[in-house]
Amino acid sequence: MLRILRDVDQDTGVIFLETHRLNGQLHRDPVEGPAHVRRNEGSVYERYYWKGRLHREDGPARIVLDEETGIRISELYYRHGLYHRNPTEGPAIIFRDPENGTVLTEVYKLFNETYRDPAVGPCHIERERSGKVTEELFSTAEEVLAMRRRLSRRATTLKLMAPSP
Repeated sequence: MLRILRDVDQDTGVIFLETHRLNGQLHRDPVEGPAHVRRNEGSVYERYYWKGRLHREDGPARIVLDEETGIRISELYYRHGLYHRNPTEGPAIIFRDPENGTVLTEVYKLFNETYRDPAVGPCHIERERSGKVTEELFSTAEEVLAMRRRLSRRATTLKLMAPSP
């Protein structure tokens, strides 16, 4: 059974909480929008769920937006409940300075594990508000080999778990 809950501020008429549930689990087709939206103290929190798991294939599954500046303070990419984004598309975890939009943190994740081919670049990057890089971490050769082995096994699993239309 599909259930949509909306909590509205009686003074302003603004919806400050909206959830979509299917059979008790947070769930909504990502094309239609997030399954969970909350407004609180100038920020909008959006979460995309598929059958109770954070999941979105064409964008971040968790977003925090500063309503005043329009800056996405954080973007977190998930597939089937795991941090996941193809490193060629960008980092799976992004945190920005809420005032100037500078990317402060980037973390590359595959199947919930921090990973990026070191020949391409670091798997974890930290910056100051000015944009100056303060720390870079790289995947080790052992991590690269282990990830390549796991990728072949997990790709098959993800195909089996893919949402049906």
